[in-house]
Amino acid sequence: MSNGTTTSALPDDAEQRALALDLVQAAGLRVDLDGALGAPRRPGQDQAPAGLVVLGATSNYLAAIDAEGVPEAAWVLDGNPAADHALLGTSAATRLGIPQTIIDSGYSVQLGGREYAVVGVLPDTGRRDLSNAIVIPYERAVTLLGSDATTRMIVRTELGAGANVAAVIRETLRPDAPTSLKTSRVSDLRNLRRGVETQLDRLVTAVGVLLVALTALLITNAMVVSVVSRTSEIGLRRALG
Repeated sequence: MSNGTTTSALPDDAEQRALALDLVQAAGLRVDLDGALGAPRRPGQDQAPAGLVVLGATSNYLAAIDAEGVPEAAWVLDGNPAADHALLGTSAATRLGIPQTIIDSGYSVQLGGREYAVVGVLPDTGRRDLSNAIVIPYERAVTLLGSDATTRMIVRTELGAGANVAAVIRETLRPDAPTSLKTSRVSDLRNLRRGVETQLDRLVTAVGVLLVALTALLITNAMVVSVVSRTSEIGLRRALG
């Protein structure tokens, strides 16, 4: 399972610190540009396709959301803050008229007056935000936004470990100022188990009460049927004394 940490105060080695925790399988960074670069379009397009989003991410973010079939070119998302490269979601590629197979040289998208070379198309993960996304290198996005950058860390843990990791992730990432980070609420499987046990106990009690009521009804019905079927016999015996 995964949980998110949102802030602009994550350290440079945040991913490494998160991965050092037990039960953490992957951790990656994402920052949404929210229209800061204007409407994305292909160079020469008269009208920008609607519904496209632009975000910056690390390659580890794709692993954290459990995306399969990540293109080899995903490494361009890491490192160089001046890199003008982009990956496209499947829907974004379709709307921009870019093939979803092998990307030939020459395809690019225009963002904020600059052209970003398209180096790959992301697999369809079922996530609408990623399918409609144009993903640029994380460091590039942070550089463009400056102090307005609000980073989200996605952490994927082993099954059932989300609550435990969420309880210590802030101190791990920022031991000097853990309260500067916010973590999303993660369901604790222990609470879930207690809730299931409580519901099962109530169900068993309700079924037990129902069975007792049905048993009493059946006994009463049997007694009534027995008396009714012997009414004439009982009347004859009373008449004879």
